Amino acid sequence: MLSAPTFVVWLISTVLAIAVACVYYLGISIPVIGPFVKIHLFSAMVISYVLLWLGTMLKGL
Repeated sequence: MLSAPTFVVWLISTVLAIAVACVYYLGISIPVIGPFVKIHLFSAMVISYVLLWLGTMLKGL
């Protein structure tokens, strides 16, 4: 059964997806997660969506 993800899971997923978009399209470097995102753009986006998917599929996450 599907459920809404918690705010924390949604926030982490959204921030990571926005970071990927900023690094890829705007060339902005983000201090904390920027180096990881810059090297692993596709992996970071997949992690973001998998986290959001898990938050939707697992109740209480």
